[in-house]
Amino acid sequence: MGHCDGLASLILVIVLVCWHCGCLCRDASMMSMRRRIEGLTPEDIKKLSKEELEMPVTKSDFDLATKKVNKTVSAQDIEKYMKWMSELGSI
Repeated sequence: MGHCDGLASLILVIVLVCWHCGCLCRDASMMSMRRRIEGLTPEDIKKLSKEELEMPVTKSDFDLATKKVNKTVSAQDIEKYMKWMSELGSI
């Protein structure tokens, strides 16, 4: 594998990790709304004000999201590219 091939692969891993973090944050941010509308009918949900749905995101929300969101990069991938970084350079 050439230096550029490894760099392109590393960039891909970084992009995937960022995408995964975005999914995790998005899912965590929806947890409070899901709790608020649980058990309500569609008609009841439509009657809720915007303020009733805007609740803070908690650590518990992130913990639940972590269990729900699938990993996009394996521990082996990270180890492989960390080794590449230590041997061949940095960005």
